[in-house]
Amino acid sequence: MALQAFIDESYDRNGIFVLAGCISYSESWDAFTKEWSELLQYGTLNKHGRYHFKMSQMAINEERMSRVPAFVKIIEKHVLAFVSVKIDESELRRALSRIWVPNVAIDWAMLVNSYYATFRCLLDMFHLNRSEMTQVFSANERIDFIFDSQVEEKAILSSWDEYIKEQPVEVKQYYGEIPRFEDDEEFLPLQAADFWAWWVRKWYVDRTPEKILASDFCIFELQDLRKYLRFEISFNEEQLVTVMKRILRTQIGK
Repeated sequence: MALQAFIDESYDRNGIFVLAGCISYSESWDAFTKEWSELLQYGTLNKHGRYHFKMSQMAINEERMSRVPAFVKIIEKHVLAFVSVKIDESELRRALSRIWVPNVAIDWAMLVNSYYATFRCLLDMFHLNRSEMTQVFSANERIDFIFDSQVEEKAILSSWDEYIKEQPVEVKQYYGEIPRFEDDEEFLPLQAADFWAWWVRKWYVDRTPEKILASDFCIFELQDLRKYLRFEISFNEEQLVTVMKRILRTQIGK
C-alpha cells in the first residue's frame, strides 16, 4: 500500500498563505473517492456544470454549511492524518530582504513566489520531522505528494532532481515519487484537501491557530477528527530567514 498526501492551497488578500491536506493509503483513497462521488450532488456546481466540493462555496450560507458534516464523515472514515504549513506573504518579503551575501547578487528566483516558498517549507519540514509521525505510519514508509494543479508546477518539477540532491542523506529516504499536480475534478481527495486548507487559513485569519490541533469547527460536532494526527507548521519572519538562509547555502555551496 502506498501512502499519499493530497494538498491544496488557501490564501487571502491580507497575505495569509496556507498549503494543507490529508494523508492516507492509496486503497483508502480509492474507497474515499467512491463514497465522495456519491455525495457530490450535495456540493455545488463548478464552472463546467459538474458537482464538486469547495469549502469557500459551502461557507456562503447556513444551508450549504449544513451539508458539510456529511462530507466530513467520509474524511473521518478514510484519512490517517492532516498536515498544514502557513506563511505570511509580507513576512516572506521582509525575510528575503534581510539576507545578503558580500559581493553576490542573490537570485531568489521562484522563492519570491508565495506558493513555491510554502511548498519548499512544507516538503522540507515535513520530512525533517518524520520521527514525530511514527504513531500513524512507520518511519520507513515513503509518502507521495499530489497537489492541485498550479502555474508553478513547471518550475517545481524542473528543479525536483536538484532539490532532492540538496537534502541530507538521512532525510532523502523519506521522499517518495516526484510530486504530481492533478485536477481536483478527477482526483477527488484534493477536495478533502481543500476542506482542510480552508479551515486552517480561517483559523489563522481569526487568530485562533490553536483550533488546528483541537479541530474546533464551532458550527457543528465533529468530535472524531480530534483523534487524528495533525501536523501543523507556521513560519514567522525569523523562521523564514533561517529557512531561506539554509536554502541559499545549498545553492551557493557555503
